[in-house]
Amino acid sequence: MMKARHESEIVKLGHDIDEEDKKQEFLRRQYRSIMGKKDILSAHLLATDIDHKRMQTAIENKSVETRGVMNQYETLQTELKQAKMKYCDLPKQQKDLQASLALKEIKRSYWLHSKRT
Repeated sequence: MMKARHESEIVKLGHDIDEEDKKQEFLRRQYRSIMGKKDILSAHLLATDIDHKRMQTAIENKSVETRGVMNQYETLQTELKQAKMKYCDLPKQQKDLQASLALKEIKRSYWLHSKRT
């Protein structure tokens, strides 16, 4: 009877060991699956980080380019204002020049006339 009881305990222990082996194998598969997913996510995170840095560099480059273009724009605006002011002054300068030439012509005529007499 004792032998039967021991055999029954051995069978039960064998069964328990089999169950624990199944649980352990299940946990190993779960671990491998989780580690595989972790590796995929790590690779994705690394790729995303690289893309983020690449985009950040592109944005910085565009910002520098935009500042350069804005500086050019402001320079052109200043030059345009100066050209407009100069253009607006042209009629006045032309009148002043014509008046100066007329005055010179009058002086010349007077000088020629005074020399003849």
